[in-house]
Amino acid sequence: MTVEIPPYHFFLWPALQAVIALGGSASIAELDTAVIDRENLSPEVQSVLHGDGPMTEVQYRLAWARTYLKGMGLLTNSQRGVWSVTELGETVAEDQIPTLRVEWADKLPMDHFDIRPSIQVTRSWKLADAVAQDSTGQFIAEVREPINQVLAALDEPQLEDIQPHSPDVSAVNTLSGDH
Repeated sequence: MTVEIPPYHFFLWPALQAVIALGGSASIAELDTAVIDRENLSPEVQSVLHGDGPMTEVQYRLAWARTYLKGMGLLTNSQRGVWSVTELGETVAEDQIPTLRVEWADKLPMDHFDIRPSIQVTRSWKLADAVAQDSTGQFIAEVREPINQVLAALDEPQLEDIQPHSPDVSAVNTLSGDH
């Protein structure tokens, strides 16, 4: 049985709202618990370990969500292990999150992602450009099929099926329309 775990970017809005609901500041444990409760994640989803553990996959993805929220200027580390909402975080609308995420991801120095340890795909475009061009379907149509052909030849999942385990792989999901 395969357990579907939401990608890290699914947790961006719930994590931000959880910090706000917790009074504007929360420990990692408080925040994780609040998001899990808020999103009503099943025990099966909560029990999947990241790699060999001890962290769960949900905790791992929530850690990436916090990192992105900080990079987007919506959360800050007020002290080690404590996250606080910023002024921008208090006023941002849910529909602004995807744009802020892409803008921040484009500032990161990453230019490749791993399909598996021996295979990397280089990203030579800005995510914001890809999203803008995707509104016409042109960019995605140009890159999705060749990448899926490579993945099929390697007997790997198609772009739509790759679960993000890092921002690098999440870039693939952004390009495949899973955002």
